[in-house]
Amino acid sequence: MVLSTSISQLFFLGGPFQMILLTILLATVFFAAWKAPRWVDDIGGIALGFSVLFSAFNFARAAGVVIECNGEIHPSVVWGGLRCTAILLAYGLIIFIISRLIHMIQKPRI
Repeated sequence: MVLSTSISQLFFLGGPFQMILLTILLATVFFAAWKAPRWVDDIGGIALGFSVLFSAFNFARAAGVVIECNGEIHPSVVWGGLRCTAILLAYGLIIFIISRLIHMIQKPRI
């Protein structure tokens, strides 16, 4: 169950390279909020785009494994792969939402 999994386990389930890159983008969102507020929204969109791209790569890798096994793969393995892909998508979406909230807070009022 995902709720009983710690944050560090989720981090490594999502893939260390992908999660590190998304975390760097999250830190960049906060830095941009301080130094370059106009970039906050763009960086959030880039993070969401990267998470979708990484998820597509993971789906392609999973499909390759299923094809290599000639369809003889246990459903728990497939669902485990989908879980890892969902972690990437959720993290990218969280970064995007944070960037939109920061952008909305910093937006000048009319």
